[in-house]
Amino acid sequence: GQKIEEELFDRNLNLLVSGSMSNRLDALLLIHDIVIADNEETREFLRIKADDLIKALYVTLKNVFEKSKNEVPLKFAFYFLNMTHKLCSIRAFLKNVTEENLKKFSEELLQRLLAEDDEKRFDAADNENLVKTLNAIMLRVLENAEADDMYNVLFDLLIKNRRVHSYAKILGLIVKCILKLTKALNQLVPTLHPETLLIKFHLYILEFGAAQTEDIGIKTIKTLLNELVKVYHESIWNSYARSVQIHSKPDQVLHSYLRFCISLK
Repeated sequence: GQKIEEELFDRNLNLLVSGSMSNRLDALLLIHDIVIADNEETREFLRIKADDLIKALYVTLKNVFEKSKNEVPLKFAFYFLNMTHKLCSIRAFLKNVTEENLKKFSEELLQRLLAEDDEKRFDAADNENLVKTLNAIMLRVLENAEADDMYNVLFDLLIKNRRVHSYAKILGLIVKCILKLTKALNQLVPTLHPETLLIKFHLYILEFGAAQTEDIGIKTIKTLLNELVKVYHESIWNSYARSVQIHSKPDQVLHSYLRFCISLK
């Protein structure tokens, strides 16, 4: 294939983020061509550019969708989302995005999903397609991002939003993502470090307590512990020893939860 002009690409990324609408559309076309070429060279290029690209995506997502519908042609919105969907289907790209950028992107995506579902600024059919496409992008992110990073991101967002609400749509949506990711737990095992998850559970419990058995986070943690025990059996204690057991704040809860899950086996 022809050599991808890095300078041209960077210029177009900037246009996508801050250009006029016609500039943005041109930039989108160029980036879209690279994404759909889908050969070894373009995949490698997208891998190297992963962080720059994802930043451009979440800024565009924010800018574009916060404007009134007169300022943002529906065509652009769909074109942009379809390109984002294709991009998030490329594993090499998402695996190379840092956790921090994955978090910003995922948070923007989840907020957008809720907002578009609530605001219904376009007519019903368009709105439904918009929400469907945003949903599909989120599913690709869950499938293709690094599992440890994804769990970290989702639990950080859960904790952040749980500080504000004991229940809200956003919490329900985050939990849905966590459970969706956990459905594929068997496939994630080769790259997953259970201690990452155990520490997040510990931090959640330290902050919100475990007395409220109906708390959305506590219920999620119990479900996940059960799934982890099914996959890791007794060896989950090794992960516990490497994480929660040596944490500066002692664990009052997880140890007994884990014992209980193991006793059910």
